[in-house]
Amino acid sequence: MATIPNTQKFHTVKGSVDTVERGSAQFSMDRDIYTMQDILDTVIHPGSGVAGASSIYVPGTGTATENGTALIAGYADAVAKIAGAIASTTLILGPGDYTLPSSLVINHRVSVVSLTGQQDVVIDGFDVQVSSGANFTSTLIAGLKIISTYRFIVDTALANITVKNVLARGQYSFDSASAGGNLSGTFIDCTGGVNSFGSRPGSNASGTFIGCDARTASALSNGKGFGSTGTASGYFKDCGSRTSSMNFGWQAEAISGYFINCVSSNYSFGYSATNVTGQFNYCTAEQQSFGYDGDTVSGKFYHCIAGDSSFGSFVNTSNSGQYYGCISTGTNSFGSGSLENSGQYHNCTSGSRSFGSNSTGTQAQTTNAAYYNCIAEGSGNFGSHANPAGTPTIANSFYMGCKAYTDSFGKGSSSNQGTYGVVYNCRVEANPYAPVAGSGKIRNSIDNSYNLINQG
Repeated sequence: MATIPNTQKFHTVKGSVDTVERGSAQFSMDRDIYTMQDILDTVIHPGSGVAGASSIYVPGTGTATENGTALIAGYADAVAKIAGAIASTTLILGPGDYTLPSSLVINHRVSVVSLTGQQDVVIDGFDVQVSSGANFTSTLIAGLKIISTYRFIVDTALANITVKNVLARGQYSFDSASAGGNLSGTFIDCTGGVNSFGSRPGSNASGTFIGCDARTASALSNGKGFGSTGTASGYFKDCGSRTSSMNFGWQAEAISGYFINCVSSNYSFGYSATNVTGQFNYCTAEQQSFGYDGDTVSGKFYHCIAGDSSFGSFVNTSNSGQYYGCISTGTNSFGSGSLENSGQYHNCTSGSRSFGSNSTGTQAQTTNAAYYNCIAEGSGNFGSHANPAGTPTIANSFYMGCKAYTDSFGKGSSSNQGTYGVVYNCRVEANPYAPVAGSGKIRNSIDNSYNLINQG
């Protein structure tokens, strides 16, 4: 085994290249030839910093059973090294398969990492659990791939740990062993199975999550991750995927965190959460998302995209959110059918029966909202009542610079219409405005024949 001196320099060539030195003996005496194996041998050489005073190395070159036994023993050895000036240690695992003889419980100031940093430490047989004794900023768990139904369990309130590039598809991974936990800490590029990342009932995903996802191994799945039935109060960036649904506070008690550039499929971002109060930036989902059927939607939404029946819509919702540059690619969105709609909408776009319109006709609706430069692509928008058999919408809202197609701004059937709000600098593409009613006003707006309309 060659050990490479620390002062050596390198350039590389393919193994087929002849590297025999053909210069003079004087120039050749300071040149040596090393292989990649020599580099590995140097890296894991005792005292080199990997298997040194503060670390233990398990190469992972045996059978899966042998490796699993060596891992558990290696962790005990790493714990034993914590003494005196050595406050924390690291268990370094080489690539390989590890069938554990018992659960790996990380409960000391011991980091457990893959040698390469990749998910090439494949763990089977038992769960991996991080407990309170490991709650230090020095603790890093990285490069583990926990297969089958086994879980990566994180005890409650471990705010100081960092978990990076860990996969565990067992249900309720990245969560406590029982309901009601608090998933704090930092999680980077991790993947969990169904109901992962603080998604047990009563749990709270309060940590920092970057580049994480919750899903099964199938092409399409119900992820139900990130506080899906508890609370999502943490910081979420670049999390989720388009093939996983029911994420980010699906049926949560509250979704109050900060979300940036997160993605999910249907029924996500507070689908039927009790309270949707968080901030959402450049997030994308499909139908019935961003507070579809919750009790209260009062968050802030910036440049988000969703499908049908999204953004504080449906009959159970009280919507006072603020929406900036958001898009619904479907219909019945932006306070459509909500019991109370007092939101603010800036530069938003949707299809038919949106922006405070009551498409169901089943309950009275109050729309005291404000709309600025919004565009409705279909019919029955901006406080219009699309169902003639129901209770009329009361559209005491403010509309400025908005554009609609037909039957909008309070217009519905002959018995259910009336512009109660203030319409300013707006335009309809077909059918004239509804008659002004109550204290309603139409100012400096044009109809489908480009007539200037000033009423009330």
